Amino acid sequence: MDTAAKALLGHHDFTTFRSINCQSKSPIKTLDAISVTRTGDNIEIRLAARSFMHRQVRSIAGSLKFVGEGKWPVAAMAEVLTARDRSQCGAVAPAAGLYLTRVDYPDDSGILGPGLHQSHGPENQPADQKAGQNIKDDNADGIDPGCGQGGTGQKRGEPQNEQD
Repeated sequence: MDTAAKALLGHHDFTTFRSINCQSKSPIKTLDAISVTRTGDNIEIRLAARSFMHRQVRSIAGSLKFVGEGKWPVAAMAEVLTARDRSQCGAVAPAAGLYLTRVDYPDDSGILGPGLHQSHGPENQPADQKAGQNIKDDNADGIDPGCGQGGTGQKRGEPQNEQD
């Protein structure tokens, strides 16, 4: 699965992994990092990018699951990526288990407030700042609505339904 995932690294047209409900202006994204590790029965997929389209991460996870189950060969990930066809995507993984673990802002973004550092993850913040202080609205920096950074594109507090 990790070898198959590496085919997604870099600047690509991710149409295959894009929800039909995604409002992003472009399916062209850059995936900076991806890794798949297994510990016992748990499989962890970690991705890093400036932004993700609606359901992109879940679509990638579901497709990688097909590779892990032997339904697809390792080379299939590169093939479905270049197909630019949503019908070639594997099943969309459920939202349960999807976590945003860290958000990085450039030092000159103006987002950083007093006491906050460039990397914002639970391991990097004082306990009194873990509640999300100084978090900027997705739309304020030109990120497409519905295609938020690091996950499903849903705003905090929105209910998730089974179709998401």
